Amino acid sequence: MNWKCPQCGLEVAEGRHRCDGCGEISFGRVRIRSLETGSEITLGIDTEITRHLLAGFAGGDAAFASPIQFILIRSIAHERWAVSHSTKATNQTYLDGHPLPTDPVPLNGGEVISVGPERLRLRVEIVV
Repeated sequence: MNWKCPQCGLEVAEGRHRCDGCGEISFGRVRIRSLETGSEITLGIDTEITRHLLAGFAGGDAAFASPIQFILIRSIAHERWAVSHSTKATNQTYLDGHPLPTDPVPLNGGEVISVGPERLRLRVEIVV
């Protein structure tokens, strides 16, 4: 669905994240849903995902998360939401079964973030 730029009012085509008129980027929000509990949170700002935050919605596997496990950011370089593993985390963060680097990896929606390859599985959705 097309979106209207809040800065200049230009209509931007579906699938595009940057306004051709003024350069405004539409990130939308990122939703992460626990595959264990079905509960979710929706974020609109860059957020460090912590054990405490995860314990509130993601079930028992939140115990495997570090005090800061991974970071969700609005990446201007990628013009979309991105995720990176926290250097402070004890257990590795995975994206679709592959270890995440500390550099941000862009998200398209539909991916699964986990702690280790199988614990604390979280489905990612981008909400426009």
